[in-house]
Amino acid sequence: MLPTKDPGSVGSFQYCKRGFVIKKILLTSWLFVLHSNLWAVNDGISLIKQNCDIQKKASDCFQYAYYLDKNNSINDSLQYYEVACKKNHYKACNNLGLIYIKKGEKKKSKEFFVQSCAGKYNRACINLGIWESKYGKRAESGKFFELACEGLEALGCFYLGIFYEKEDQIKKAKEAYIKGCSFNEMENCLKVGLFELAEGKKKEAQQRFLTMCEKSLARPCRYLAYSYLKDAQNKKAQPYFEKSCDLLDSLACQVLGEQYLADQKFEESQKYLKLSCDLRNEKACQLLKKSNDSNLKK
Repeated sequence: MLPTKDPGSVGSFQYCKRGFVIKKILLTSWLFVLHSNLWAVNDGISLIKQNCDIQKKASDCFQYAYYLDKNNSINDSLQYYEVACKKNHYKACNNLGLIYIKKGEKKKSKEFFVQSCAGKYNRACINLGIWESKYGKRAESGKFFELACEGLEALGCFYLGIFYEKEDQIKKAKEAYIKGCSFNEMENCLKVGLFELAEGKKKEAQQRFLTMCEKSLARPCRYLAYSYLKDAQNKKAQPYFEKSCDLLDSLACQVLGEQYLADQKFEESQKYLKLSCDLRNEKACQLLKKSNDSNLKK
């Protein structure tokens, strides 16, 4: 049997000292690995910059520009984006358009969106459509959203649907949303569900919302709850409002708070209204104050 050592003995102190030394070695090793990784990243960035400066490779110029852009060196990124754009790197052209929008140079931004969209970069076509709707001819924006949608960009289909809704072309709007939903994009699928509800196809709409809700998407859970609430199926609605609130949907939390407030269950009401208020829902903050006042009077 090994002899035990008094915690206050010299042997125990030496054991603790060895443990401290081991921890120090491990920490030093970890810091070395961390710094080695940082050096490797910096070396990689330097190599990308070198390839752009010397060989003028479009992909490297874009990557270096993107690195500068994301590290708040937007002005420095411009020259590298421009080199890449001139070599038909259309994402670089799109990013130039976005930068010039921020700089307030609208005409210049459009030129880059046009070039990028012509190169079939779908996000640029969407940005060009948005540009036309804000600064140009709104009637022209639809064709650019359509180009993006035809290029299988779900967001393009969504904007196309909105465009057609504003033009009162409801059939075309629904077709655009259906196409966007076929790419499993939530915003489009929510719109299709709302159309189905308006057409009296409640089962189809509810199944659509349920499928998305089961993927832990907050808004579809709330939409499903609303659809039950409209049919006065409060018990069915409740768990979906709760799930949506658990997923931090402020409006779902507000609804729960209002329901408990109406039932004079102030503790539960305050719980959900506070959560909704913390999620920056101003109306919930006002209702929370009302709930607190009612509770005090009680």
